[in-house]
Amino acid sequence: MLASIGLILVLKQIPFAIGYEVEAEGSFEFASGDGNTFTNLFVFLSRKFEPGALIISLAGLAFLFWWDSAKPKQGPFSFLPGPLVAVLIGVIGNALLGVILPSWKIGTEHLVQVPVSKSPAEFTQLFSLPDFSDIGSSGVWIAAATIAIVASLESMLSIKAIDELDPQRRTTDKNLELMAQGGGNIVSGLLGGLPVTSVIVRSSANVGAGAQSKASTMLHGLWLLLSVALIPIVLNLIPLAALAAVLIATGYKLCTPQLFLDRYRQGWTQFIPFAVTVIAIMFTNLLEGVLIGLVIGFVFVIARNFRTAVTFACEGNDCLIRARRNLYFIHKYELEKQLNRVPENCRLLIDLSATNYVDLDNVEIINSFIKASQFKSIDVVVRGDLAERTSPLINAPVVGVRFT
Repeated sequence: MLASIGLILVLKQIPFAIGYEVEAEGSFEFASGDGNTFTNLFVFLSRKFEPGALIISLAGLAFLFWWDSAKPKQGPFSFLPGPLVAVLIGVIGNALLGVILPSWKIGTEHLVQVPVSKSPAEFTQLFSLPDFSDIGSSGVWIAAATIAIVASLESMLSIKAIDELDPQRRTTDKNLELMAQGGGNIVSGLLGGLPVTSVIVRSSANVGAGAQSKASTMLHGLWLLLSVALIPIVLNLIPLAALAAVLIATGYKLCTPQLFLDRYRQGWTQFIPFAVTVIAIMFTNLLEGVLIGLVIGFVFVIARNFRTAVTFACEGNDCLIRARRNLYFIHKYELEKQLNRVPENCRLLIDLSATNYVDLDNVEIINSFIKASQFKSIDVVVRGDLAERTSPLINAPVVGVRFT
């Protein structure tokens, strides 16, 4: 999931990095319109792009990749956020282009465009109260329920991913998170805002900046509010190409080539579900992609369980049947097959020490074999912690049967 979001971030920001005005910038779909992101990229790159935007985005990327490796661990610059410097490089660089090469200076259509309020009263007018005239409409309730369900599921997926990114490996209280999300959505809706949800990009940015507590999230929102309220003119000097550089660098951290190599080295059973999930999320959406990945992963789980789970070995009058992992109903045929290979007049060890669960159907098969063993002069020993727990199920009071 993180890798696919990283790839989408990189690909979706390339048009902004080259100064191409994208119409559907808010679309979360990887594929949109008459093509997909790959085909659209060829269209963007084949058209005229802004050289100033390309220079600023490349300069920002070069700094961010250098800063990640050269950032001092101590001293006054240790707390300096690299993305902020990259944005300043974009602002100063665009101003210099206006002096040195005016034709390359990035136009206002490729800069951040935040509404500028001349007074506090005008700023408060940017907020709007909700319109309750359609509160009885079924369409409103269906849309609200859909947003609530989708946002909650995506929050849970994001929380799982961010918990893995947390250097301290802390676990988020998911009930508290959903309650906070619901309260935030109520307040946001009453102020005319969009629904809120936990997201990976800003959370990973906080982790990358060294955040240690949830205060980083609250401060994140506070700085955004103060910036929009107090310095909108300064914000409107920021080139979108500079922000694209920051997001491309963030996306790259989520989908580094090393991540794909590590999954490949773990084997096809790990790499194929991983790759399929990445591709599915990119060409559908987060929820559908994850569901597709779960289905593929489930297929591999089933396939692994169909591999040999019961082994048989016999030397002289000593035989061994060993369960290599938990035995489920799908292993009934395999277990019966191996038990049928046990010769008469021998000592048999049934080793269940590698299991912590044996399906009752398999217990019944073992039970039936033990009952018949006394007529074949087979001395049966059942080994493993499970033997003690399942002994009431297996009719143990049979001559020659022991549990160890």
